[in-house]
Amino acid sequence: MTPDEVKKLVESAVATAVAAVTAPVAGLQQRALRGDAMVEANRILASVTLHESAKQLIVDSALRDIPLKDGALDVPKFTELVTAEAKRVGSVVAASTGAGRVFQMGQPATSDDPKEAKRLQEAEKEARKADKRQRKEAVSIFESLGMPEDAAKISARGRVA
Repeated sequence: MTPDEVKKLVESAVATAVAAVTAPVAGLQQRALRGDAMVEANRILASVTLHESAKQLIVDSALRDIPLKDGALDVPKFTELVTAEAKRVGSVVAASTGAGRVFQMGQPATSDDPKEAKRLQEAEKEARKADKRQRKEAVSIFESLGMPEDAAKISARGRVA
């Protein structure tokens, strides 16, 4: 063999050995980077008032494209990414669940029409009667199960007084 052939053979063997060693290391670096990003995303989302499944959706989305700076996690850019995704998911959740809107607060609906006002009063009376009937029925069911009357009344209300 000539010296050039020996040199090429050695270079090829070294390149193969280096590739065999760096491939697992690169995979481990990616896993470590992904783990760091996960920890950072969960830290950012700790104070966000969203359901855990929504937070997980945000984290999964943010981990698709992890910003790097000098081979490490670019924390400021990643924070912006997670915050923007949290706002997007939060607005979707709010729109689909009606969160943030006020329901059944304030004065009941009134009308200037005396017939309508009377109809509303009658409807409220009927609702109170139905509620009272349901409560009595619930008390009797709890008593039939052997519960004392006081405990049955509390259970019928659904809360401890």
